[in-house]
Amino acid sequence: MSFFDATHSHSTITAVLNASCSVFFPTCSALMSSLALTLRSSTACQDDYNSGNPQVRQAYAGLLAYDVSYNASCLKKSPAPGDPDAPQNSGNYCFANAVTNTTSPTDSYVYYIPLGITLPSGNLPTCDSCLTSTMAVYANAAADKSQPLSLDYAASAAMINDMCGPSFVNASIPAAGSSGSGGKSAASRAGGVDAAWNGWSGVLVGAAVLTAAL
Repeated sequence: MSFFDATHSHSTITAVLNASCSVFFPTCSALMSSLALTLRSSTACQDDYNSGNPQVRQAYAGLLAYDVSYNASCLKKSPAPGDPDAPQNSGNYCFANAVTNTTSPTDSYVYYIPLGITLPSGNLPTCDSCLTSTMAVYANAAADKSQPLSLDYAASAAMINDMCGPSFVNASIPAAGSSGSGGKSAASRAGGVDAAWNGWSGVLVGAAVLTAAL
């Protein structure tokens, strides 16, 4: 079963997340950082990266964003006073709730942010505790200009505050300046949302597989 297929079932995607979130994080983080460095080396894919090869750019963005994606996808929903869905959703993975929420499919868009994809205008996720917690993870990483989300966090946070309230999330992180990438994230150059989603899911799930094999 593909990761995309798994996102259609809450129980199945929860099982995937249980495996992905139970890895020894320091080992996976170090491995992904090492793979990112290797990918851009002259003995690997340096020429393809420099020429803008979509597959290489997509893979690189996913490897860079592993820590942020792990921390965000492994968050669980906290009960909130007055939340009518609290009894059935509390304790669930925020990511699992988002990707299986057929009444608000845009809830999953927030998980594109680590790969450099800004939230699309007019299509914002539900204003709940999961969104607050997830954006807090991103805010902590946004000042690191090596991260793809450093280019899109501020704009996404501002859009969320416009909808959910002026202080719903931290929007004070300065937008990253242009760099050698020309001001575009690795993910956006790699083909947009679909490519970014594939990169995110591949690295998150792949980390569990690779660690298990070590």
